[in-house]
Amino acid sequence: MEAEKGLERLVNFSDAVVAIAATLLVLPLVDVVEDAGDTGLREIFVDHRGDLVAFVVSFAVIYRLWLLHHRLFRTLRGYNTALLWTNLLWLMSIVFLPVPTKLISSGDGFGRDATALYLGTIAIALLALLIQRCVIAASPALRGDVTDPSVLSSVIAAGTAVVAFALGLAFPQIGLWFLMLFVVSGPLGAAVENRWRSSAGRQSV
Repeated sequence: MEAEKGLERLVNFSDAVVAIAATLLVLPLVDVVEDAGDTGLREIFVDHRGDLVAFVVSFAVIYRLWLLHHRLFRTLRGYNTALLWTNLLWLMSIVFLPVPTKLISSGDGFGRDATALYLGTIAIALLALLIQRCVIAASPALRGDVTDPSVLSSVIAAGTAVVAFALGLAFPQIGLWFLMLFVVSGPLGAAVENRWRSSAGRQSV
């Protein structure tokens, strides 16, 4: 019972931090509207389209990262010290994401440093999730009666993020288009994991 209550507090705290990070994304847009004065809505959208695009992209990224975290934690029955500290690393990456988002929106979106920092932050978040999944897979007591989770999809997601980070450093002119790798890593990981499970099932028969 104590472990379940502690886990509930951990999840609630994580959700609150994610909500704060998402809120921080919209604050620059609020400042834009306040400074616009009598400027028309169309002019605001045109003049600050970089801020709008950065907000939408980063909000979608944070939501995707939260969804992965939610799927990982929703079946747990408890937690341990390793899971606690790796979750802290994940939260730090989430709450830091508004910083590179601001750098991206303030520039042209293709600067090497800003792009590398943005993609690197996402890579750290996914690596933290991979470590958490490994911790959970190695700790049956945390899962209760739930089947041992596969780490394959998390490996693919984290590996894809690291590749996107490396490509962002090598080809900064392409900018954040490497985020498309992050988009396809989910379906790719699910497909590979399903194929692996099917193959393992046939072999066991």
